[in-house]
Amino acid sequence: MPTLRSVLAMSCLCSLVFGNARAADPAFVAGPFTIEAGKARISAGGFPNTSGNPFARKTVSSYRVRHHGKPVSVGEADARLDKFWDARSIAGAPRPAVLVATTGLWLLTDVDGALDVKTLVAPSTDIVRWQWLDGPDGKPGEEQNVTIRDSSAEPREWSGGKLMLVGRRTVFSVETLQAWPIGIVAHEVLRQIGGYHAGNGDVKALSPGGTQLVFVGDRRVDDFYEYALTVFEFATGKAYSVPFDSNALRFESVWDATPQWLGQYFEWSRDASGAERIRLRQPVRPQPWQGRLMHSYGDVEYRLFPAGPGLYEPLCALIEAEFGAKRVAPTYGDANDPDSTSYDAGGRRFRVWRDRQRSTLSVFGEKIKGSTAEGTPALIEQIGARFNAILAAGAHQSEFVNYPAHR
Repeated sequence: MPTLRSVLAMSCLCSLVFGNARAADPAFVAGPFTIEAGKARISAGGFPNTSGNPFARKTVSSYRVRHHGKPVSVGEADARLDKFWDARSIAGAPRPAVLVATTGLWLLTDVDGALDVKTLVAPSTDIVRWQWLDGPDGKPGEEQNVTIRDSSAEPREWSGGKLMLVGRRTVFSVETLQAWPIGIVAHEVLRQIGGYHAGNGDVKALSPGGTQLVFVGDRRVDDFYEYALTVFEFATGKAYSVPFDSNALRFESVWDATPQWLGQYFEWSRDASGAERIRLRQPVRPQPWQGRLMHSYGDVEYRLFPAGPGLYEPLCALIEAEFGAKRVAPTYGDANDPDSTSYDAGGRRFRVWRDRQRSTLSVFGEKIKGSTAEGTPALIEQIGARFNAILAAGAHQSEFVNYPAHR
C-alpha cells in the first residue's frame, strides 16, 4: 500500500507538471461529466542524459474533470488530486463513468446524480498499466502505460472491449463497473500454484468463457528456471498452474507466449464442475527448431538458439553455396578464430559467429566506418529465411541442444 509520503510526493509532482497548464482542446462531455484538457511545457529531462541539452522542453497534457459543473478531486484527505495525466469516459458502461489516472487509477461514476469515486489502483511508485482482455478478436490487446506525455491526439473515450486488466492486479468490467482484485503475487496464491511467479507480465490469454486469465510464470529451482501457465479465475479467486517443458515447447522467453504458440501446445476444456480448464495437448508435438531475426536500429541479426556445434558448418556451407559469399579477413578480431568466419558478398560484409558459452550461432553485419554496407540487412534476412526453410523441413534438428538454465 502507498504511504502518505508517496501520495504527497505525487501531489507535488502533479503541481509541478500541471501548475502552468493552459487550456488546449475543447472539453469532452460524457453525461454529467466534463473532461477539460490542458497543455504545459516542461523540461524534457534530457540533461545530463543523451540529449545533453538542459534547456530542452516538451509538451505534456493534463486533465481536469467536472461533475455537474463542480471540480472533481480524488485521493486521501491530506493528499487530494484534481489534475490528472489521463482522463477518459468509458464506452458501454451502464451509467456515466470516467477513469482518471496519475500513478493511481480511479473510477468516477454518477449514481442518481451523485458522484461516486472508487480506487481501482492505489497510487504507488510503479507505472499504472491497463490492458483490454477481450479485444476486437476476443484476445488480450497490447498493454498500455499511463505516463506524462502529450496525449491530446488520443480519444477521450475508452473503448475496445468489455474486460480490462488495470495495474496488473485488478480486473474491471465495463458492462457492470465491477472490479475484482487478483492476488497474483500473494503468498497463499503462490503456494497454491507451486511458486510460479507471474507478477511482472501481462495477460497472454482469456479463456473462451471469459472467466480465467492466463499468465506465464516462472520459478528458479537448483539454478534452473522452470515455467508454467498460471491461471486465475478472477471472480472466484481460484488459481492453478500448468507446468511445461520449455525445451519441448520451444519456449525461449515470455515473448514466445503468442496466441499461435498457445494454440499449438494448449487446449481448453471443462472439468466435472463445469469450470474452464487449460491443459497441455497430448501428445506434445514440438515444432522444428528455427532461427530468429533480431532487428535493432536498422541492423539485422539472424540467431540460432540453443545451437550445438554441429550447426556451424551447414550454415557456412549454405552461405557459400547459395549466396556467393567469400571468406575474408575480419574487420576486427582474430582471423583464425574457429568460432568466427567473416564473409563478403558483393561488398556486403557480415560474420558468422558461434558463442559456445551461450549456445548461440549468429549472422550479423560487420560495420565499416561505423555502419554496415547497404543491402547487408536484407541479405541476412534472406540467409535466415533460407536456412529456416531447411530447418522447417526437419534438417539438422539433432544439432540443437537445450536452453541454458531452462528446465
